[in-house]
Amino acid sequence: MSKIKALFLAAAVCCAIGASAADYYLHLKTASGWKVLNLDEVSTLSFKGNNMVAKSADDKVVLDVPKAELELMSVDQSAGIEATVVASNEGDATFTFDANARKAVMKSTGSFEMYGTGGEALLSIPSVSASDEIDLSNITPGVVILKSGNYSLKALLK
Repeated sequence: MSKIKALFLAAAVCCAIGASAADYYLHLKTASGWKVLNLDEVSTLSFKGNNMVAKSADDKVVLDVPKAELELMSVDQSAGIEATVVASNEGDATFTFDANARKAVMKSTGSFEMYGTGGEALLSIPSVSASDEIDLSNITPGVVILKSGNYSLKALLK
């Protein structure tokens, strides 16, 4: 959990510096799915006890998530699940994804697949080497599921 806290705290400091320029959103992958939180609506964020709790300026709970369910965290200027997301345990992720560059970069050798939300295969590469870049610019924009090995990521292609 300390790695997730460190990632969030570093991102929060960066956000505080540039907060006047744009909204920032905290993207949380939990055991039950993705949650997105507008950081402009959060006054405090605490990791006390067994939960991560976000509260508004008037002390109302905006989000309450058990720490045990937290899997990934990232901060981005978009409310969509489209930012590069790094696994809390980097050994879990077999690739990285960059929505703006429309590419994935393999972190280990293996297959790479992409599916549409209806389950249709959009891309299938049986063998890709570690550090290879996969160009996704020819894929129609929309929500996709990227998969390699046991790691998968739901993302929005712009």
